[in-house]
Amino acid sequence: MEPRARSVVGKIAAGIPAFVQMERNNRRVWALHQGVLSEGLTPTVPAVVLAQGWRGG
Repeated sequence: MEPRARSVVGKIAAGIPAFVQMERNNRRVWALHQGVLSEGLTPTVPAVVLAQGWRGG
């Protein structure tokens, strides 16, 4: 019997500094983001990070 292939789902979480740099159009951060997407990873934003950004923190 052959071993079964395992599927791995990747995720990456972003914080406020990453979003600030994206807003400033930092090309290195955008390139990192594109690399994450090209690897099939799912960028996520934790709720606490979203709340902090919403408050302006």
